[in-house]
Amino acid sequence: MRKILMKRYPRELKANLFRYLSLFLLITFCMFLIISIVDAAERVIRGTERNQAESVLEDGQITTFNPFTEEQLKEIEDAGITIEPHFSFEYTLENGSVLRMFVNREKIDKVVLDSGKFPEESDEIVLEKRFAEENHYSAGGIIILGEKEYKITGTGSSVDYDAPYRKLSDTIIDSSTFGIAFLTKEGYDELKKSGGSGEELTYAFLLGDHTAAEFKEMVKDFEFDYKKVEDSYYQELLSDTYGKKDEIQDGINDLVDGVDELADGVDELKDGTKELADGMEELYDGSVELYDGSVELYDGMKELKDGTKEFRDGVDELTDGVTKLEDGANALENGSNALNGGLWSLNNGTANLRDALRELNNNNAQIEGGADQIFQAYLTTAQNSINEQLTAMGMPGISLNAENYSDVLSGLAERLSKQIKYLLSVWLFFVK
Repeated sequence: MRKILMKRYPRELKANLFRYLSLFLLITFCMFLIISIVDAAERVIRGTERNQAESVLEDGQITTFNPFTEEQLKEIEDAGITIEPHFSFEYTLENGSVLRMFVNREKIDKVVLDSGKFPEESDEIVLEKRFAEENHYSAGGIIILGEKEYKITGTGSSVDYDAPYRKLSDTIIDSSTFGIAFLTKEGYDELKKSGGSGEELTYAFLLGDHTAAEFKEMVKDFEFDYKKVEDSYYQELLSDTYGKKDEIQDGINDLVDGVDELADGVDELKDGTKELADGMEELYDGSVELYDGSVELYDGMKELKDGTKEFRDGVDELTDGVTKLEDGANALENGSNALNGGLWSLNNGTANLRDALRELNNNNAQIEGGADQIFQAYLTTAQNSINEQLTAMGMPGISLNAENYSDVLSGLAERLSKQIKYLLSVWLFFVK
């Protein structure tokens, strides 16, 4: 079996030599490509790490509205945190491209030069290498910023701008329109005054043995004077915010004054309620007295009614007696006429007696009418007195006469009883 296989392998290779050679070359090329990519990636990673270490890559950045004071920077340094200002502003060139200007770094994110040297004079500058390439600048050349020429002393890069995005929201790098540059402190200040816009106060820091949270708490404890902020947009925001704050404060003051007035009104309301309760108590006492007086008046009117009835009955009896007396006189006259005419003198006397009796009868009628007038006058007096009391209580008046006085007084007594019960319930409500 081995001999058969040993003979077959050479025949197989000879018959498919081109196919096997192609597979061998393809595998070799793929291995070379993978090894090259891995080696390149390793070189990039190690080169980046070495560059970051040599450039002293920051642990982070912090941007403020006001620069830290010397005392605050000293407090940070004393805590073991290294901090360096990386202030910047943007300058627009004549071709529309933008350069972000920095002061040359000394401790953190140091610039790595590809050519030339660092600037030493106020009219010298270092450009980021990709911006220089895209815009055809080189070390030893000239760049015009405003009305002044600056000598390009070198080109290089900064580890914090290894991918020089203008904004964090940008998705691509366009080095033809945006780059960074480094000047001396004097050159930075001169250029900022001549046309720089929107200085950004950024600090790079190395935490050392501290954490970012600890550094954040330290910065939060620093005093911040918003009046020293030079950013126009922030000043406008502060103006709007503090203007609204003043309006809110005025509103709060007005609210406090209103609360004080409300408290005074509540105190006056309490006093008024107390006075109302006292008045209701007095009204209750007066109502009780009025009720008692009304009951007594009703009893008196009832007795007057009974007495008037008895008086009328007496007058009626007197009238009946006079009538009987007149009838007896007539009978006597008739008897005298029947006794042969009687004596003339007796006849005249009888006639006189009859006239006297008629006069007496008329007097009785006048007496009866006077009694009615007396009764009506009494009713009028009682009506006026009751109406005065009812008017004071805000109730409608009554009208009394000989025919309705009993029913009207009974109805008045019921009304007063209901009114008194209502007043009692109101008084008890306020007392509670």
